[in-house]
Amino acid sequence: ENKYEMVILPHPIEEVVRRLKEEGYIVQWLSEEGNVAFVKHPRDGPI
Repeated sequence: ENKYEMVILPHPIEEVVRRLKEEGYIVQWLSEEGNVAFVKHPRDGPI
């Protein structure tokens, strides 16, 4: 089952989000000020 996993993003956040998306992850980033995101991979489930 593909559930989102809550992750605390390390800095630089924009770079981390971009890299995750390049690797095929679905990233629901809560806010640009915060560093919490919900991440999942369509094939693998939670990271």
